[in-house]
Amino acid sequence: RGSRSIKRSHGACLQQTHHTTGHCTSLRVLAGLHSYLRDTVTPIAFLYCTLPFLCTLEPMSRLVFIIIAMSFIAHVQCDKITCQLVERDIQFDPDANNGIPGGHKIDCMDPDTGAAYELSHSPPGLDIRTNPWVTIENGVINNRHARIDIMAGGAVTEVGPPPGRRSLVPTRRATTGPRRTLVVRVKATDATTTTGVTDLSNFVFGPADTVNLRSQYLACSDNQLDFEPYEGDINGHTITGGATEIEISETVAGTDDGVIRNAVTSALQAKFGGGVLNWPSDYIDHVMYCLPAGTAGNWIAYAYINSRISVYNNQWCNYVSAQMHEIGHNLGLAHSNENGAYKDQTGMMGFSYSNDNTPEMCFNNAKNYQLGWYAGCYADIPANPVSESRFLKAAARYTTAEKCAADEAVVMKVVVADGFLFIGYNEKVLENSGTREAGNQVTVQFAADDDAYAESELLAKMNVGAQTLHYGIYI
Repeated sequence: RGSRSIKRSHGACLQQTHHTTGHCTSLRVLAGLHSYLRDTVTPIAFLYCTLPFLCTLEPMSRLVFIIIAMSFIAHVQCDKITCQLVERDIQFDPDANNGIPGGHKIDCMDPDTGAAYELSHSPPGLDIRTNPWVTIENGVINNRHARIDIMAGGAVTEVGPPPGRRSLVPTRRATTGPRRTLVVRVKATDATTTTGVTDLSNFVFGPADTVNLRSQYLACSDNQLDFEPYEGDINGHTITGGATEIEISETVAGTDDGVIRNAVTSALQAKFGGGVLNWPSDYIDHVMYCLPAGTAGNWIAYAYINSRISVYNNQWCNYVSAQMHEIGHNLGLAHSNENGAYKDQTGMMGFSYSNDNTPEMCFNNAKNYQLGWYAGCYADIPANPVSESRFLKAAARYTTAEKCAADEAVVMKVVVADGFLFIGYNEKVLENSGTREAGNQVTVQFAADDDAYAESELLAKMNVGAQTLHYGIYI
């Protein structure tokens, strides 16, 4: 009748160890069981792994153990989880991901910790773009994969924010003014972000790196949007150059990136105080997680829409196109497509490139309209126009001092069925000198919305004298 305690073996099955003296300790059983269920919550797997252990117990001890186990399983399965749904846009390496360049995930953000858990399946009937607060009945938090498994009979119900809670994710982020930004280097037990803190600061803010997140957004917006490095003290810790290092106890190799991301969020909260998502805007508006290489999957970067968090796979934190693309998602921008996702390469919301200082380019016409940087240079054309004409002024030529003459426009927006056409001149010059497609051509995009998250589709690229027909409109 030697006493037995249980422990986790690398999060797999429960193992048993024997002692020569003492009595069976319920607390040890409970502690081991709770530790196991916290990470692996599949009841069938649990019972399968513990059958050898059960067989070593006397009938009465076996019954007590089963009752305890079932109470834990029932409790975990029947959890009621309240959180806010947020959408995550992910870029993959298409060459390593069966040609698929990206995808969308729905995560559930914990209002207290800032941790985000992918839903095992998307709830029907909810408008995710409104970032609803929900209650998940019969949901299980799976910490091994940063996922909430919605069990049989589970339900997701929109409930509105808890009393006293503001939205973790606003419906829209500001596209002008200073945006205090923090870049996070991560040191795990087996890997560290390749680029050091000082160099990360330069890659994102300069000045040693001449084309970066800050410089390019300043140029594209005519100095209206500035991602400035956070400088100051938070919770007794001094941040200089907008970059810091965080240590986590997790192992990166083969681990889901969501697990590492949540560990970084927890470490940031422990170091600086308060939840990352609840930091006041006079502290930090955007947080860029630069994770070490080695996590599972072929992802290169992702961001939460209308949020402050973006996440990069190691060196991708250094590349200006990835920086602008992911922060663009934070600002509410969707992808730019052309007969396939990401394939509109006239601007930064198409593909990202593994280059430090290139390409120097801004955004397509649909995004330029949504961002609202070119005041006085938008021509709003109603549906079914008889005839309208404008001289198209390239966005790169716009200045807040000069703006546009009455017969000029940076973007012409035409109302059509189910959305809008956006027309502009993609001049290959200045901050747009590296545009990868349709340089020095007039381009036409379609989007279903002109002011909110909506993917755009490149429909036409035209030289002088060309003509195109879309949605019954000759251009």
